[in-house]
Amino acid sequence: MPQSGVPTVLGVVAGVLAILGGFIDFILGVAHAFFAYSPGPLVQGVAAGLISTVLGILMLVFTGYSRAGVRDHAMVGGIVLILLGVISWFLLGRSLFVVLAAVLAFLAGLVFLLEHTVHPR
Repeated sequence: MPQSGVPTVLGVVAGVLAILGGFIDFILGVAHAFFAYSPGPLVQGVAAGLISTVLGILMLVFTGYSRAGVRDHAMVGGIVLILLGVISWFLLGRSLFVVLAAVLAFLAGLVFLLEHTVHPR
């Protein structure tokens, strides 16, 4: 199977963007809570940051899993990356970094699936 680096780069960039988006959501939530004197934005920011960071780490893990030399890893990893992209979009669609990460993860999963379908090992 000809392995191109395109889905790997897309998946890694998606994971890094999701983690960065989680950090920014956390910082903005803390800053908003500090100036608004209410705990609501703090809880929202911490929750969004934590969920986004976990999704970003999962994107990185399954991107690496998809690159392993085992036959079905590309297909399984592609399906999981597509699901992570859709879940990220619906859960945290208000953050630009997370939306970009969701689109890139979806594309990476799609390319992994197409590589597996067109050129099975």
